[in-house]
Amino acid sequence: MQRRFAIFLLFLLVNGYAQYKHPPFYQAATSWSDSILSRLTVEEKIAQSIMVAVYPGKGASHLQEVAELVSKYKVGGLIFFQGGPVLHASLINYFQSMAKVPLLIGIDGEWGLSMRLDSTVVYPKQITLGAIRQDTLIYLMGKEIAQQLRRTGIHMNFAPVVDINSNPRNPVIGSRSFGEDKYLVTHKALLYMRGLQDNHVLATAKHFPGHGDTDADSHYALPVITHSRERLDSIELYPFECLIRQGVGSIMSAHVAVPSLCSSEKKIPASLSQEILTGLLKNEMGYTGLVISDALTMKGVQTEKNEKPWETAWKAFCAGNDILLMPGQVPTVIGKICDAVEDSTLSETDINQRCLKILRCKKWLGLDTLKPVNLSSLYQDLNATPFLYTSQRLAEASLTLLKNEKNIIPLLRLDTLRIATLSIGSDTLSTFQQYCELYAPMTHFCVGKNVEPSVYDSLYRQLSSFSLVLAAIVNTDIRYTQKYGVDDNALLFLKRLSEKKKVIISFFASPYILSRLDASNSYSAIIMAYED
Repeated sequence: MQRRFAIFLLFLLVNGYAQYKHPPFYQAATSWSDSILSRLTVEEKIAQSIMVAVYPGKGASHLQEVAELVSKYKVGGLIFFQGGPVLHASLINYFQSMAKVPLLIGIDGEWGLSMRLDSTVVYPKQITLGAIRQDTLIYLMGKEIAQQLRRTGIHMNFAPVVDINSNPRNPVIGSRSFGEDKYLVTHKALLYMRGLQDNHVLATAKHFPGHGDTDADSHYALPVITHSRERLDSIELYPFECLIRQGVGSIMSAHVAVPSLCSSEKKIPASLSQEILTGLLKNEMGYTGLVISDALTMKGVQTEKNEKPWETAWKAFCAGNDILLMPGQVPTVIGKICDAVEDSTLSETDINQRCLKILRCKKWLGLDTLKPVNLSSLYQDLNATPFLYTSQRLAEASLTLLKNEKNIIPLLRLDTLRIATLSIGSDTLSTFQQYCELYAPMTHFCVGKNVEPSVYDSLYRQLSSFSLVLAAIVNTDIRYTQKYGVDDNALLFLKRLSEKKKVIISFFASPYILSRLDASNSYSAIIMAYED
């Protein structure tokens, strides 16, 4: 299997699967971007590198702060969180109306708008996509997500995740990765990237130089990757190298320390390392697209005691990030970088080059002819039947039958079976049980989380008269530290039950939950569904 993927990827690279060697915005005419650049002050050029967060739920004072950053300090972009699409689009129109240069709007939409906005189509997470063999479906998902983003006024998606999840206990990547195999991860990421960029949404490969083999969450601490350069070249850097060759528009730097890539004895996040971002990514790997930091509010980047937010942002800019994501003390950041230009610590030529790159990207995205988002029928357009159907097709294509003793699946002669359904992890009837009811009369049982053993003893007695139990593990957790959301008593009960009667179990959970099953389990069939 790995050899087939390797040959396929080699074919792509040799035969020019993508038409870009540079990112796609290098194809755009430069007259508009050159004209805008010539009219900007040094401060305004620097501000194009700032992308600030918008949280509609924080209220009017927060939105006024964002408005001031747009109108007075001329920041170049916004990233949106929370709320519904109509409010979101209304705010985009509002902020765009006061911008001197049209704003680059981004979103963290790994599985589409639904990752951040309600009332939108929910696509599967990347671990689920890793199980799909129909490549056209993943490209189609990328295309549809791009269409939905554009319809909402968004131009840039912080996806795909190209981290190789080589550590099953990774607390932050996990289900966000396509898997553990570098060829599979790269292949799926290319499809997703192409689906986005072929439809004029900028894709972002993340988290450079790799966040898959970590045991800490960079939202809360600084993970350290201790691998050698040889290992990094072979595994972690491989997807980035391939996507760079195929024209990925942007790459997000990670708040992870990688000592083998830094000469400093201190543990420096890659997002703050000039050796990693400028030396390795831009110079050695030849990347000419946009480099964007991961959120500068995360604890993993705040490595110095009592360091001010503007100091962190300053380091990130000097390291080689073209866009600073969610920096604090924005006016001070702009002022400090401007001071560095005036005293020649930084060159104005470098500022011009970074700003021009951003402006060329905006031109390619159509921001030179920007129109307000049409709010009419927005909800209906975002939830169109074809989009919902693609989401369903992806879920169906990912289902994996891991065990099927005596070919019990497909179930035959349902009228001769006395069937019970059981959901573990929910006190109420699950979607799984509701759909089971469509095929034959069944009796349903539900068990919540972390119940007492006596509850399972009672349930065992109640199930004794049924010939078949269709069990589902639901409402789970991606984290190893949380036992993937399933307590020991639940698994012991299922083991005991399956030793006495036929049990078909479906895991709506991380596939790593399988590590908690006995190799010699007695289940009649095991189905992996990956997520609720």
